[in-house]
Amino acid sequence: MKLWQIDKAVNGLCEEVARVVQRIDFIEMTECQLIKELLVCILGSGVRHDISVSYATEIIQSNLLTKKNILNNEIQLAIREFLQSPVKSCTGNSVYKRYRYPNRGAKLISQTIFNIYHKYRSLKKLVSSGSDAFTLRRELIGLCPGIGPKQASHFLKNIGYTDEVAIIDRHIIRYMELAGVNNEISFKISTIDKYEEIENRFISLSNKFHYSASVVDQAMWFVMRALSREAYV
Repeated sequence: MKLWQIDKAVNGLCEEVARVVQRIDFIEMTECQLIKELLVCILGSGVRHDISVSYATEIIQSNLLTKKNILNNEIQLAIREFLQSPVKSCTGNSVYKRYRYPNRGAKLISQTIFNIYHKYRSLKKLVSSGSDAFTLRRELIGLCPGIGPKQASHFLKNIGYTDEVAIIDRHIIRYMELAGVNNEISFKISTIDKYEEIENRFISLSNKFHYSASVVDQAMWFVMRALSREAYV
């Protein structure tokens, strides 16, 4: 498929994404709702979205994440038990036997939540600090060992903090290569400086679609993922 055809598909999907995506306001979210979104981002690395949501929901509903437990650093073992146990899918009747990486997931969650509560006393206070989105993203990455640039961008987008960060992955990079604006860029963007360099290129490129960066990257992800699947059919 030629670039102009891809652009046409992306532009059409942008309209649909902008229409159907539910708007969320982080100011109105509770502490539990914010933590759940953060857990989904931590647990979602290399794991299906439904699985990460299901286990994040189970952890939140357990009432384990009290301030006392968090600051006393007493949650890692309990979280690991949750991740090693069966959980019902949040979108259907199926049951997941266990989370794929229970030890890693428990360690990252406990360290992340402890660091946030130790410095800010709550996730709500962190996201309500008045920082711009890019400063807050860097703060999240610094505090959260389970959060990289892409996951932090997901979190800020999912809680409605900003529409001007992009979720850069291999599908987006593939489009940028086709558009001739990405040369010799590794799929593994390991630092926030490198991520922001690619993100700035993407945002400049996405201006032609006349939608926010978050809408364009979501539409583009669907189109490029579909093309990638067709290539192997």
